[in-house]
Amino acid sequence: MIVSGFDLKSSNYDVVSITSERELEAKGLGTATVTVTDKYSRTKEIKVTVKEKQTTLNIIRGKYDTYEEVSFDATKSKTVSLSYSGDQKDLTVTSSDEKIVSAKWGIVYSSSFELELTPLKKGSEVVTDSDNYGRKITISVVVDFELKVDKSALNVSFDAMQAKTVSFNYTGNASVLTVTSSDENIVNASLAGGTYVLLTPKKNGSATVTIKDGSGSEINISVEVSVAMLNETSIKFDDNSDINEKTLELKAGKISSIEGGGDIVSVEYKPGDTSFKVVAKNNGNAQLVVTNDWGEKETLQVTVSVTDLVIKEKKIVLYELDD
Repeated sequence: MIVSGFDLKSSNYDVVSITSERELEAKGLGTATVTVTDKYSRTKEIKVTVKEKQTTLNIIRGKYDTYEEVSFDATKSKTVSLSYSGDQKDLTVTSSDEKIVSAKWGIVYSSSFELELTPLKKGSEVVTDSDNYGRKITISVVVDFELKVDKSALNVSFDAMQAKTVSFNYTGNASVLTVTSSDENIVNASLAGGTYVLLTPKKNGSATVTIKDGSGSEINISVEVSVAMLNETSIKFDDNSDINEKTLELKAGKISSIEGGGDIVSVEYKPGDTSFKVVAKNNGNAQLVVTNDWGEKETLQVTVSVTDLVIKEKKIVLYELDD
């Protein structure tokens, strides 16, 4: 309401105020008297009543008019259709926890509109839609993403130092997942592609790999790394041997030391190597104790049994003695 050419005064500025342009502006509910004075000091009193705007805010086809329950078991958004008799700009929507679900306005129609809910992580919260006049709608949201893996994948064993993958299923957003190893010295774990965890063995031992979604769901995978150090535990040089030396590979760790052999065989290696060479010197039996950088030990049995052994230029030469 605009009044020009007159002075205006309000008896209650909490109900009705006068703007700098001499407009009447409703400030709150109640009654006030506005006094109009002209240039001849004549006055007129106007009784002004500010009432609550009558609006309706309802859920369309919901379980209740002003209350709804929405559940999620996957990341796909859902909408709740609302009707409102007022101006949509008077409406506000809030989420009790934006980390669990986000809420925003969707499609607006002539007499209704949609509220779009997007689940983000597992949990429960309340979304409230309200206007400036006390109308309110409450939406209870439950997000229950599933994290699971086949029972056969809950126990993983390694007999070689080669990585393996374990597949799992998660109906939520994989970006919230974390994976940890109880002992990174035994096995390293990392997410690969959102539905796989890559397990890389590091040394012999046991560890537990845990996948979590940050909302209380987790998977525990038992990992056992048991890799034999040597690719063979006994070797033999005999009359069928072409040469008097043999190279062996370590399957687990690196060489720390090799002891034994006596005058039967000699060993060629350097600490940190992953292979070593055994050279036959004399007939007989010998033991080599190989220790890797993990502190593990393994014994190699060596037998040299060659008729009339003569070592010459890394060859085992057989010859007959004259009578």
